[in-house]
Order: sequence, then C-alpha cells, then structure tokens
Amino acid sequence: PRNISQLPMPSSATSGFKPLPKDVTPTCYRMSLEPDLDKFTFIGSQLVEITVNAPTTTVVMHSLELDVKEVVLKSADGATELQPSVKISYDVPAEFLIVEFKNAIPKGSYALQMSWNGTLNDKLKGFYRSTYQLHGKPRVMAVTQFEATYARMAFPCWDEPAYKATFEVTLVVPSDRTAVSNMPIKRKITHTGGKTVTYQYDISPKMSTYLVAFIVGDFDYVSTLTENGVRTTVYTPPGKSHMGRHALHVASKALAFFEEQFGIKYPLPKSDLLAIPDFAAGAMENWGAVTYRETRILIDAKISTLASTIRSTRTVCHELAHMWFGNLATMQWWTHLWLNEGFARFMEFKAVDHVFPEWKIWDKFVQEVHGLALSLDALKSTHPIEVEVHSPEEVDEIFDIISYAKGASIIRMLSHVLTPDVFMDGVRQYLDKHKYANAETHHLWEALSKAANKDVATLMKSWTQEEGYPVLTIKEIDPKAGARVFELTQNRFLSDPGAEEKDATLWQIPIKIATQSGVKSDLLMTKKTEVVTVEAKEGEWVCFNDNQLGFYRCCPSSTLLKQVISNGMGPKGMGEINRLGHLSDAFAMAGAGLSDLGTALDLARASKGDDAYPVVMELADNLASVCKRYKNDKHIYTGLQAIVQETFAPLYEEMGWEAKAGREERVSDATIRQ
Repeated sequence: PRNISQLPMPSSATSGFKPLPKDVTPTCYRMSLEPDLDKFTFIGSQLVEITVNAPTTTVVMHSLELDVKEVVLKSADGATELQPSVKISYDVPAEFLIVEFKNAIPKGSYALQMSWNGTLNDKLKGFYRSTYQLHGKPRVMAVTQFEATYARMAFPCWDEPAYKATFEVTLVVPSDRTAVSNMPIKRKITHTGGKTVTYQYDISPKMSTYLVAFIVGDFDYVSTLTENGVRTTVYTPPGKSHMGRHALHVASKALAFFEEQFGIKYPLPKSDLLAIPDFAAGAMENWGAVTYRETRILIDAKISTLASTIRSTRTVCHELAHMWFGNLATMQWWTHLWLNEGFARFMEFKAVDHVFPEWKIWDKFVQEVHGLALSLDALKSTHPIEVEVHSPEEVDEIFDIISYAKGASIIRMLSHVLTPDVFMDGVRQYLDKHKYANAETHHLWEALSKAANKDVATLMKSWTQEEGYPVLTIKEIDPKAGARVFELTQNRFLSDPGAEEKDATLWQIPIKIATQSGVKSDLLMTKKTEVVTVEAKEGEWVCFNDNQLGFYRCCPSSTLLKQVISNGMGPKGMGEINRLGHLSDAFAMAGAGLSDLGTALDLARASKGDDAYPVVMELADNLASVCKRYKNDKHIYTGLQAIVQETFAPLYEEMGWEAKAGREERVSDATIRQ
C-alpha cells in the first residue's frame, strides 16, 4: 500500500489529464534497461507488441521525463520494418508521448521498436535511486515505485490499469549487484571483462503497468519453498539476513493460506520480498517482487517489540493478499481503488489470525482499523469510499484511511451479513471471472449477490457511494413480559458538536443484537425509524452492535446505558469487544454533544480492573483525549486524573511494569505496559 494520509478531499482540478485514446492497445512489452549507478541515468529499449483497433497515423502512450530517441513500426513478430516515425512529440501536461507516422496503420497486429534515455531520480517514484552504506562506503541502488502512474517514468507505456499486457524484462547491471524483477531469471550472461551482467527474465502473466518492478542493489537473502512449491525469498541488506526470517515464515504460510481462501493457485513461480532503504510507502505489491520499507519487513527476534512484529506481519500479509485481489483481478480505474486496498486490509487480518491465532488480531482490528475509520469518517471533510477519479493527482489523494480502513470495515460487516463461507464463495467467483482482467465495484456485488442469493448492490450502495455513517438513537418504548420493544432512529453521525447536519441519507443497516441472557437476533434497518422487539428481561443490558460488526455508532438512552454500567462492563459483563464498543460510542457521543461526558466516565469507572487488551487500549485512548481537552481547567483535570488512577490502579497492581513470577504472561501484556 501507499502511505495513507489523514483525509484529503479529492480536488476538482484535473491539470492536463486526458484519457488515452483506445485506437492502439499493447499486448506485450519486451524491454531492456541498463542503469548507470554512478551517473544516475539509464538507457532503455523495447519492442512493444500492439493491436491497432482503428486505422491511425498516430500512436499515443504515456511518457514522463524520458528522452525517446526513435520509434519504428514493425511487423507483429518484429522481423520486418514497416515504417519509421516522422515525428515524436510530447503533450507534457497530459504526460503523453505522441508518435506520428506518414502512412496510416491499418487495423491489425504490429510491433513498435523504441529506445530512450532516462534519469534515476531522487523522487522515490518511477525508476529511482536509493542510497545506503556498505562496509562504511556509500552505495546506490536502483528501484522502482510505479503505483499509481509512474511506470511512464521508466519506459513509454499505456500507464492505466485497464491496459494489461505481458512483460519480458532484461536488465543489464554491474556484476557486483543483484538484480530482481517480477519473474524468475531465465538466463544470466556475464559480459567480456566481467564488469556487467545481463539478466533475462521469464515473460510475466498479463498485468497492469503499475505492478512491474526491477531492483538492482546489494542484498543477502533467506529462502524457502512453500508447501505448494512456490519459491519464497526475502532480500535483506547485507549482513542482516537473520532479520528476514520472520517475514519469510509469515510469507510462506500466508501464501498457502490465500491459495486455499481464494481457490486459485498463486499464479507466479516465485514470491520475492525486498527491503529497500529509501521507500515512500510502507510496501508495494509488485507482482512477484514486493518492495518494503526496511522497518516493515526486518525483524530482530531478540530486540524487536511485539508491536513492530505485528505491524510487519500485517504488512506482509496485506501485500500478499494483493497478489490475487488487485494483481490477478485489477480495478478498471482508480475510482475503484478501495476494491484493492479495503479488501487487502480485511484479508491481511484473516491471514495474520491464521498464522498467529494467539495474537487475537481481530481485537486489534476493531480498535485500530474499525475505530480509526469511525473517527475520521465522522468529520465533515470525509469523502465516500468510491470517489470519481479524473487525474493522476487525484489518484494519490485517495490512498487514505477511508479507502483502507472504512473499506475493510464494511467488507467485514458484509462478510458477517452473508456469512463468511458464502462471502468467500462469492469472492472466489469474482476472482475466477475477472482473473487477468479488470473489474469495477458492481462486479464484486454481482458475484456476492449470486453466491448469497441477495441484492448486495442495494445493501452496499449507501456504504460506498455516500460519505459518513449513521448513529442509532435507541430508546425503550414498551417493556413487555419476556420481551422489550425499542425504537431505533438513524441519522448521520458527525463528531463536531457545532456541525449542522442536513444529510438525508438512509443507510441499509445490518444490526446484530445481543442480550445479557445470550439471545441474539438480526435486523436489516432500511427506514429512518424502526421498532424492534427483543427477547430480553427487564433491566438486562441489550447491545445493538454485537462484536462491533456494523459500521455505525449507537446512542442508547441514559436508562439503557445504566443497565450496561450495572451489568455489562468489567470482565464478568458482556464480551470484551462489546465493552470496547460501548466505551467508544459513549465517548464519541459526549464529544459530539449527543450525550453528557459524565455517562462516558461512569462507563470508564465501571471498567475498573478490566484487563482485556482492547478494552484497556480504548479506555487509555479516550481518557487521555479527555484529559488533554481539559488540561487547562485545574478543577476538572484533577477530577479526571483521579478517575484515571481509580480505573487503572487494579491493573497496575496485577501486572506491574515487569512480568511477575507466578503470573502467566499474555501476548498482549507487553503492549499494555507500553
């Protein structure tokens, strides 16, 4: 994934963007690149096999900061020269290379022979240089970062995700460097004098340009075969191969897990993971050659914290999920980016839970992904998951928490609405139908609808095409013997108490209800107000978002919250995720002015002695936020500090700052102490 920013709104400016004309499309790139690591330049050449869909004298493709020397039209097999170009020009704002020929090119199959020069830039995108130290001396690595629209900085191409083609790459590099690309090495040739080596790689499957990769540098590595026979290798800085063993273990297990989940064998013969010194993103899912920021892949078993180990594990699993969801089946256009990122975030947690079930990683999802999305999507400045993208600049802007975290949260919600088995059956149908091709959001809904025999598109429309999410105002209206009647009203939730809300969106809300007696029920809320009867005894707590599976908040009446405070909080109350949910909602309601802070603090007091990791972290975050808000009011701040001490004192007495003899340590204890 890319670095995700907070919440940039996609701008309306489209700079010089134009879509590529569709009269010429590529089918195969056979390219050769030779980087000069001393001069920070490279030379390139390629034979691009093309299909001409309509007669034309002009071929238009993308090129940025490249000096294209010549273009010649050839027969489809590249053997016969048909005509040279008569003019090569650039539409700089549109990042177009425009090649003109004297004679019209009829419909049919052809090839373009091209050559160019380029710069190994220092912009962390395109084909760029990364610096590092080896034996105390500076060294230079050449590395690629092509997502979203930077392949055009390395080679002229049709640089949009829908223009899939195969790629046959050749790299000519210094003999003292290692060179890696998407596919395995087919042939290695050492040249006279031994200063340079040519690596020829196998041809790739059909894929989008943003997934092509080539990396040239100094590496050590660790490698293994997965249980299904895929060669998996982690490339590390020299002398640090031991720090790649954790990622190797995770990658080999996760790859086999995803093959089983998706019902499709990993399409490539190898899976490489490379640590890069200078890298803008956390990682990049280049097919078969995933690149990572060093801190996201290198783990020292002796000194790395659990938090950094979990973060690395999540990142490895996230990128491998993309090998199917994003690489095999790719969004048609960047408007559907959330299909890539939201789904990969959801699947990363499934994989981590498979490899390390003792981590209880879904608990972290609720607070760190679901909770984060709820916080940021409650701002007036949020945007829908599906954002119409018009230009490359706007592509970069939507790599944000809404695409990743809200996307993953609503997918998790949908998975439980359909049931996980039915959901994954639909996903398998989607991937099988669109493999080596492109898709839009509605294609996923169609596959899931078919698998579930439900109208998934209508259910999910408001969740992906509208901004924000609902809050349910809940009050009891008619207690009966053995059953209770509640009125639920939905409105858009905004965290700013001064925000005026005129949003008339009606969400289709899948509500999961749980009671103190253990009775569970489901409701699909489609109206502004619904009345629901729940089997629950008078005075029992009732939870209206069981396990925080729904992407909404609840604002129960004070009477209902008192029932939660009396019977639902603490280790002997409702489940820990439901305790977290009530705390999160109560503090959010107080912050938005929909309820008083005292009620939220009463819930916090009722959590005294609760040692469940997700509850402790939710308490700590919210109490810290409230204390910060009132730090300049000495009277209130003193009272808040007393509540903090009262709430956490039993936990401190039990755990201490270090592990105690005779007390069994849990996986989460070290993180709680931090």
